[in-house]
Amino acid sequence: MNTFADLLTAKPPFDPADLQFRAQQSFPSRVSQSHLLMRKPCSPIPNTGIFVVIGAASYSPMELQLLDDVDAAHLNWHNQAQVAVFDVLDCQTTADFEKYLPGVGSVAQSPVVAIWEDGRLAAKQTGLRMVREVLQERHILS
Repeated sequence: MNTFADLLTAKPPFDPADLQFRAQQSFPSRVSQSHLLMRKPCSPIPNTGIFVVIGAASYSPMELQLLDDVDAAHLNWHNQAQVAVFDVLDCQTTADFEKYLPGVGSVAQSPVVAIWEDGRLAAKQTGLRMVREVLQERHILS
């Protein structure tokens, strides 16, 4: 089941702007139906364990597919990490990314990933290919 990618498919067909608006509005409920956590702005980073935060654009089919792939791979990571996600559309300015990804600095493109180990920022990356690579290196994706 493509929990996230299905946000951009509609029956009957909607115009693209309406479909994207609906996807953004439905994003939190889709997160609650997955193995992922919803990242809230200004929430603390856990001091222990591995904590992964992925920011994806709810209007991007490829970024939503990335979230589906991470969710489907939960057996790879569920005993070793927590994975939280947020919709980058919730960031009105580039400075807003700091609320979701403290200490990461500027974000040039989506998706974005940051990985903390025992409260210390261990990895960060932007762009679909690079985010996938980091997630594979950390065994979050196969």
